[in-house]
Amino acid sequence: MVRDLMKSLELELAEEKTRITEYKEGFEFLGYRFQKFKGNYKWPRAKAVIAFKDKVRFVTRRNQPRNVK
Repeated sequence: MVRDLMKSLELELAEEKTRITEYKEGFEFLGYRFQKFKGNYKWPRAKAVIAFKDKVRFVTRRNQPRNVK
């Protein structure tokens, strides 16, 4: 049913990324991980957190000639 709907909208499903799962198992979508664990939780994916930390490290490195402020 979903494939037919997507096809009518001229969209395609990525077979390697598309799967049916239980919410308690969790899933990643648009940079976040969604999972049921003593409530409903959403947090950034580990890959997104690492990328953010790398950007902060680059901007705040001490050996650059500009003021951090």
